[in-house]
Amino acid sequence: MSIVKGRSISDLVVKVGVRSRWSPSTGASIVETYKCLTKDAADAFFSSYVGGQASVEKDTEGPPYLVTISTPESASGDPNDDYVDVWTMPDAQQHKSLFEFPRFQDIDSDVIKYIRAYAASKTKDDYDEAFALAASGNNPDELLLLELLRKGTDSYLANGATVRWTRTVGASYDNSTFAQDGLRKIWTATQVKNLNPPQLIKGVIDISTASVDAPTAFYATGWLKTAAEVQQRGENRFDITQEWKLENWSTDLYPRY
Repeated sequence: MSIVKGRSISDLVVKVGVRSRWSPSTGASIVETYKCLTKDAADAFFSSYVGGQASVEKDTEGPPYLVTISTPESASGDPNDDYVDVWTMPDAQQHKSLFEFPRFQDIDSDVIKYIRAYAASKTKDDYDEAFALAASGNNPDELLLLELLRKGTDSYLANGATVRWTRTVGASYDNSTFAQDGLRKIWTATQVKNLNPPQLIKGVIDISTASVDAPTAFYATGWLKTAAEVQQRGENRFDITQEWKLENWSTDLYPRY
C-alpha cells in the first residue's frame, strides 16, 4: 500500500520503543510502540494488525501518530525463541582535544612540541618560547592554536555518531553470535546497514559516515563495534544492547571487519 507517492508504509513507520508487560489475565506480552510520520500511515499500519493475535491501539491525535502493539509471548511458540529489535542513534557529540582539530594537523612538529609544552605548564616562559617559534614561521594556524590555548580553550565539540541495536530476548536465547561477531573491529557503513536497521537509520548512517574528515595514515573511517550490555527487563526477558561508534580508528589497534 502506498501512503505517500513513492513511499511504502515501512518508510513512514519507525519503531521507537519495546517493553515487557505482565497481566494476571493475559500473561506476559511484548509491547511495541511505533511512530508514524503521517495519520494515513498510522491508519494503514493499524489496519494491517487488526484481526491478528496481537492487541493493537492507535493515537492519531498527533503528530506524532503512535501505534501500540501488544503481542502475547505464547502467540509465536516458545517465548525464549522470540526477539524484538529496536534501533536508535543517540546524540554522540563529544569533546576532543584542540590538537586534534583538522585545521591544526599541518602544523610543524617542532612548533607543536613547544605549544604542547605550554599547554601542559601554562607558564609565561613556555608561552614566550612557543610564540617566538610560531611567529617566525609562515603558518598562521600556529599562532591561532597558541592564542586559543592562552584563552583557556583546549577542546572542541566534534560531531560523532553511534548506532545502538537493542534486542529483547528470552532467558534461553543464544546470543553468542549476535554479541561476539565483529566485536572490537571497524565496520563499514554497508556492513552495519546489512544488519537491516530501519531505512531512516540507514540514511543517517550514510550521512554521518560521509561527514567524517578523511583519515590520516594508519587510520580508517568506520563504525567500531563495542562490547554488548545485557540487562534484565523482568518477566524472564532481557535486553542485549550493541553499539557501533563512528570515528577515524587506528588500524594498529582495531582490525577491519
